[in-house]
Amino acid sequence: MKKKILAFIFAGAVMLSVFSGCSKNEKAPENTSAAESITTAPETDKKDNESTEAGQGSEPPEGPAEGITAESIASAVKAAYGGNYLPDTPMDEEMLKARFGFEEGSYTDIFAESPMIGAHPDTLVIVKAAEGKLDSVREKLKAYRETLVNDTMQYPMNIPKIHASKVVVNGDYAAFILLGAVNENEDSSEEEQAKFAEEQVKIGVDAFNKCF
Repeated sequence: MKKKILAFIFAGAVMLSVFSGCSKNEKAPENTSAAESITTAPETDKKDNESTEAGQGSEPPEGPAEGITAESIASAVKAAYGGNYLPDTPMDEEMLKARFGFEEGSYTDIFAESPMIGAHPDTLVIVKAAEGKLDSVREKLKAYRETLVNDTMQYPMNIPKIHASKVVVNGDYAAFILLGAVNENEDSSEEEQAKFAEEQVKIGVDAFNKCF
């Protein structure tokens, strides 16, 4: 009888150990899944954060200014001077050729004005050079400026403004700027007159460059 009882106890202990082993094996996959979710989740979150950061606060780089024409640049220059913009007469092709000597096909767009009254030298010329012709256009404008500077027949009151005139280039545009208010202070020194004229021409140069 005692032997039977011991046999039942021994059998019960064996069964208990078997059930314990099965229970541990069944829980193992749950722990593995949890471990996998912990390691994979941060990687997913990291990718999401990277894509979010890339999209926030980033703007496409500014491309070259679009829609610029000789006319639009001239409008900006005129607005900068307001009532002190004196040119009011467009130059036709014949006049442009006579004054500046532009070669045929050297430009694709042009704006050119001067005053109807000859007492004022004010002139605005804005040229979009054809491909490969920018240097040629710039040299023609510089040559015209030199002609004015060296012309001893100019009115004395215009000399400071003519000497302050500029030939400027930005992109494929070149411009001759001889503009500004008339200095009504007749008692100002030559140095003061020159400074006044330079400040006036600079208004046009700045307006031209701001278009790009």
